[in-house]
Amino acid sequence: MMPSFLSPVVALIICATAVVASADSKTDRWFNQGLEYYQSGDYRIAYNNFIDAAKAGDSEAMMYVASIYYNGEGRPQDYGEAAYWYRRAAEKGEAVAMDNLALMYWNGMGVTQDHAAAVRWCQKALNHGSTNRIAMLGKAYFKGLGITQDYGQALHWFGRAAGMGDKNAMNSLGVMYSQGLGVNKNDGEAAIWFRQAAEAGSEAGAFNLAERYISGRGIAKSKEQARFWYQKAADAGNKRAKDELASMDEGDTLGALFGVSSKDEMRRIEVRDDLYAIKKDDPGGDPEQAIRVAEVYKFGSKDHGIEKDVAKAILWYQRAAELGHADTADTLGWIYRTGGLWPDHRAFAPDYTESVRWYRKAAESDHKRAMSSLAELYALGLGVERDYDQAKAWFTKSADEDVALSRIGQAIYSSAGAERDLPYAVECLSDYIERMKHQGKTSSLMSASITRYLCRRSLGDHEKAISELKEFTDEYPMDGIWMHIVSFLKGNTSGEKLLEQMRSHNPDLQKDQTYYANYFIGAVKLVEGDHESARGYLEKVVARRNNYGRIHDMAVADLTRLKP
Repeated sequence: MMPSFLSPVVALIICATAVVASADSKTDRWFNQGLEYYQSGDYRIAYNNFIDAAKAGDSEAMMYVASIYYNGEGRPQDYGEAAYWYRRAAEKGEAVAMDNLALMYWNGMGVTQDHAAAVRWCQKALNHGSTNRIAMLGKAYFKGLGITQDYGQALHWFGRAAGMGDKNAMNSLGVMYSQGLGVNKNDGEAAIWFRQAAEAGSEAGAFNLAERYISGRGIAKSKEQARFWYQKAADAGNKRAKDELASMDEGDTLGALFGVSSKDEMRRIEVRDDLYAIKKDDPGGDPEQAIRVAEVYKFGSKDHGIEKDVAKAILWYQRAAELGHADTADTLGWIYRTGGLWPDHRAFAPDYTESVRWYRKAAESDHKRAMSSLAELYALGLGVERDYDQAKAWFTKSADEDVALSRIGQAIYSSAGAERDLPYAVECLSDYIERMKHQGKTSSLMSASITRYLCRRSLGDHEKAISELKEFTDEYPMDGIWMHIVSFLKGNTSGEKLLEQMRSHNPDLQKDQTYYANYFIGAVKLVEGDHESARGYLEKVVARRNNYGRIHDMAVADLTRLKP
């Protein structure tokens, strides 16, 4: 949003400068004619008169010329020209021109951003009787921008600005009282200033007041009041307020699962005195500290007498993610997708809507793995309406467009809990294979080719599945595990024979090869309808702890499609 800017009309009022009409003065005549045309909305002719008066040295005309350039009224918008004419007027003692020039230096509009220059012009304007930029002066002292940081001075200037009705200064005072900056910490006083800011229309003030109603710091707790002020902030465009409202509107997923209030727990969770050493630096504001507390509840601590507590672990992970920790947001996406804190751990039913929310939060912070996971959920239609364009877009952001095709196809095949669009998976995988062949990149084709085979078999097109696989293997030589697996898929060897071949092929890779073999045997048995055999092979894959996450997930998905 554009910062408040003072027009030359306001300048005239503030400076109480009367327009002197003198028939003997060309400068006055130019100015008066310019003002008449300006007020009638004919900015082009107004400019022609103002520029003549400005060049003749009239400081008020300079103000109008600057404003016309700044706003693009009858002339192309040009911040550089606006800054030039405001400087000319400021050098002639126009206080409001000094105010506007200070703002332009503060924001780097038409000039190189220079906070020190902004502070100097703000102080000059103050010396000439203008208090329009005292909130900016407070901000400069608060952050140490262009001047030595001084919370006492910041408090003084924010106080003066707030007394003049500046809503942002009111909010800043709330922050200072809340944190004890330049003044003794006082939650009650902070809440008062946040309320004044909110009632004056401050987006940040409304959000901070809502947070106070949630935490009960300096004010009585009220979920209804919190919702009201979150909504005010959200309506003004505050993204964090929208997220908080979404969390409240979801009916508190954790509360439904574990009987706790996530908002309350995140802000007032009580732990033993021994654990206080971990959280004494206020983990509520430090994501790394919040993660440390989450880990204590995730694993438990015999030293502190803390039992494992899934709900509290998730709450603290959520706090870390809300504070901008993208890795933790990605972790939460996985937790809600799987329903547990670690592989093979199930504490609750998967919540794909929550999974999408946290993956998206991480993805929007450029987290590549989260982008890929979010793309998979779009491809599968889990927690979000199925959208292959979105899936492709997120996969492409996480890798590249070619890889996106392969990942969409594999995601659709391995989907569980959703109707699989296998024809589209075949289309994506075939497109990917052709692109890789054209680019001469054959090393990554086998996985896509076998997934396409499994899709064809699942569709009942056994003949096409075999012919495509044969075409591929005839064109590209193979060895090791893939050679044996393809032989099995073509029906040239049995599952037990394949396992035997794996065991003898390379003792150093025996476990890895057996792992792959068990999966592909189980997958083929599944599409052949031999569910009993399929379950036996796939359960061996799931039971083994390893680093092959995708194969493990595909095996889990296949097991969910088996009849109990």
